[in-house]
Amino acid sequence: MMRLMKRPLAITLISVFLIFGSLASTVYAWLLFHPELMETIGQGLLPKVTRFEQSIVVVSILVGLTAGPAMLLGHHWGRMVYSGWRVCGVILSFFNPSLMGPSAQNVPSSLGLVKGITIVVLFLELYYLFNRQANAYFLPEKNQTL
Repeated sequence: MMRLMKRPLAITLISVFLIFGSLASTVYAWLLFHPELMETIGQGLLPKVTRFEQSIVVVSILVGLTAGPAMLLGHHWGRMVYSGWRVCGVILSFFNPSLMGPSAQNVPSSLGLVKGITIVVLFLELYYLFNRQANAYFLPEKNQTL
């Protein structure tokens, strides 16, 4: 008999934030592929975006819309996909400051603070994704019977 493991609150919050954040990001992604509209809305304040940055946004949305529901359902692969992409995203953002957002790009003195906060949030997410409760929730045996 399989025991049902209650989903940890942190997993629920991370997953729901991931899903809704990805859905909200689709608007931004749509604007990225319409530069004339973005120019009108931003009135020149928004930075120009490269194809590489556009592809990062699209992949992030796809990861969020697949890993978020997978984590809610207790699938271990969802946790691994999200955490792997999150670590890669933080590493990429250190080499390309525009990936940290327009505010970090426009105010160079705040870049160190933004990087510090990004690292702290990353470690908090990884802690809550891989602590003892989360590991029990994501047990492979549990998912095979679903």
